[in-house]
Amino acid sequence: MSRILFHIGDAPCHGKRFHLDCGDDYPAGDPRGLNITDLMKGLAEKNINYYFAEINNTTVKMIDEFSNELTSLNGNKINVLNLGAVDDLTELVTASVVKTISESKSISMHSMRGKKMRTIAVDKSYLTWNKDKMKSLNAVLYTAVFTGGVEDIRHQSIEFVKENVRLLIAEKPFAKGAIRFAYTGFLNGSERSVLKQSASLDPEHNTMEFYKEMIETQVISKVLTDKFFEIIELKKKVNFLEVNLIKIDETGEYFTIEKYVPGEFVKWMNNCGVLNEDIYSCTLGRNFYK
Repeated sequence: MSRILFHIGDAPCHGKRFHLDCGDDYPAGDPRGLNITDLMKGLAEKNINYYFAEINNTTVKMIDEFSNELTSLNGNKINVLNLGAVDDLTELVTASVVKTISESKSISMHSMRGKKMRTIAVDKSYLTWNKDKMKSLNAVLYTAVFTGGVEDIRHQSIEFVKENVRLLIAEKPFAKGAIRFAYTGFLNGSERSVLKQSASLDPEHNTMEFYKEMIETQVISKVLTDKFFEIIELKKKVNFLEVNLIKIDETGEYFTIEKYVPGEFVKWMNNCGVLNEDIYSCTLGRNFYK
């Protein structure tokens, strides 16, 4: 079932935490005793998709605070929409409903559906690369190697070269996707890395074979992408990160590991193949015929 909260606001709620000096008569918070953590917990537990129609910039801090509460509770990210005029409202609501149904359909198709999931609080502050908040562990790094081309995909295996490494990894994840938690870390003390662990507690999703399958998909995608851009000769290119496998000596846990890439990111496709049509990209959205 798809659940949507569509919130329209031209002013922030009570409490100085939620605004920048808006002349609040109740700076200590809601006079009825409403608590933002309890309210957001209810949204997270019911898996409600929260859309906020922004009329002016006085509500920016409020939504930031709401978002921090929701993400700390593993709730859905708040979708902020700009409501320029009343005439735009029907279009905004319709687009929000369509997007939510599409995402719900994707989740229902997902391999993790019905699985028991890890309950871990996400904390964005762990993206600060503070080594004092990291555990130091011995680990084995398995580097994925594929020397063939497109014509070799069907019959040539991907090899995994093994080496012992020292790993620093944050105590808490800074983000969570549909199937994995993401942690900051340092490989051999210096290289900033992102480590991802399965969100499922199912033994099937915590084996070396499961992680190798994910990595093999990334490797083959890179081979196909390189061939694609070799044929069409565009200046722009799509690159796939090199993803490898880590096994922690002390616990036997598995993670994928990749280099940290800073910047703002847009998700173009989810794990079930649903495309992001909100932002146009000539490189990612165009069909080429040879």
